[in-house]
Amino acid sequence: MPTVPSILGFGAIAIDDIVYVDQPLSAGKGKVLQTARTFGGNVATALAAVARLGGTAGFVGWLASAADDAVLCDLVASGVETAFAPRHPHARPVRSRITVGSDGERFIAYDDEAMLGTAPDFPDEVLSRAAVLIVDSYAIRSMDVVARARDLGLAILGDIEWSSGPATERLIGLCDHLILPLGSARQCMGIGTVKAVTGAGRVDDGNPVRRQVPEPCLVASAIIDAPAAVSQNHGGPRRHPQCVEHLG
Repeated sequence: MPTVPSILGFGAIAIDDIVYVDQPLSAGKGKVLQTARTFGGNVATALAAVARLGGTAGFVGWLASAADDAVLCDLVASGVETAFAPRHPHARPVRSRITVGSDGERFIAYDDEAMLGTAPDFPDEVLSRAAVLIVDSYAIRSMDVVARARDLGLAILGDIEWSSGPATERLIGLCDHLILPLGSARQCMGIGTVKAVTGAGRVDDGNPVRRQVPEPCLVASAIIDAPAAVSQNHGGPRRHPQCVEHLG
């Protein structure tokens, strides 16, 4: 077996079929300008970026059993370790069909009826040799693995795009660091906090640093207060995610 990478992750892997058209989506129809197929998924994309930057990264979510599986081959080609990922013959990626209008607006139609998360008995022996675990919203299906990783001392980075209610609240409570779309940040942090951070851009030891930044996404880190959605203590010291930086 290879060495366990320092950064592990599991979450949805997507195959995106993208169509670019010459009209805005509001026009109802338009001419196809270009088509493309890409591999997506927030966690897999982050792991590939780690590998490109010279770090060690491993995907540990469900993968198909076939050695020539397209998703598996793409991860390997991107420098992401897959040896520790559980395999299943019925594992498949999320499939997305994305239409991009002439103004850049997108419509994403996706099918996420797939095996997501990771094996419930994923070994502590592997987790304990890593430093970071990256997960997405689908990690609510493997919450016990996330909790075990946290108890083993891994830093948990959650890229949370949507909420399913209490389960997502618990997942957020397990995270040391969060990446949140602005809408989700409003829900789980309170609109006043988001507005304050929109003006500040960054918080260092409680002191705001002015920065002109776009709004679409928030990176949050465990710093200070947050509302009830992230204030429950789910084992171990309580973490209070607070926005530290916006990313476009």
